[in-house]
Amino acid sequence: MLSFTNNASPIFIVSAIGISLLSSESIGKKLLLVHILSSVIIGVVYSFLFRNKYIIQENSLNLKIKVKKRYEKSSKFDILKGAIIDSFKTFAYILAYMIIFNILGDILNSFNIPNIYYITSTFELTKGISNFANIKNIPYISFLLGFSSFSIIFQLKSSLKNLDYPLKSIIFFKFLHGMLSYIIYSLIFF
Repeated sequence: MLSFTNNASPIFIVSAIGISLLSSESIGKKLLLVHILSSVIIGVVYSFLFRNKYIIQENSLNLKIKVKKRYEKSSKFDILKGAIIDSFKTFAYILAYMIIFNILGDILNSFNIPNIYYITSTFELTKGISNFANIKNIPYISFLLGFSSFSIIFQLKSSLKNLDYPLKSIIFFKFLHGMLSYIIYSLIFF
């Protein structure tokens, strides 16, 4: 589920990308349609490839047991306090990954290597998309929306630290999602 359900929101795609960056609500709606289609296709394909529902049930059960053990002897105040602290930690991780990948992208871009923007655009989503909005490379923007970015992938991984889901699997499946989004946009609208 991680590889096709953690996508950009419809408002972000239509408003921020379509209207604000690309000056076209129509392109924003096309991008949204592509991402709905690619998510559905990936979900259907995965339902045939990964039919073993026991893996999902087992992971869910293990997570419930971990959560229950963590909070079974805690007061409601301690649970609330823990939730607030966990929220701040999550927020700090999100900001840290955004800053790290923005700085890394700026450093690599400063070397003036030909076509480096294609690589560094995968580091942070909004900045990556804005690099290609000026030249209206919509299929690649569609890829970036499907892939998300390394910043978002690392944010996701740090938020799901209790689940045993390898980082390289998240990257691989998000890359496939990006490629499918690129192909669908190119075939239908380009």
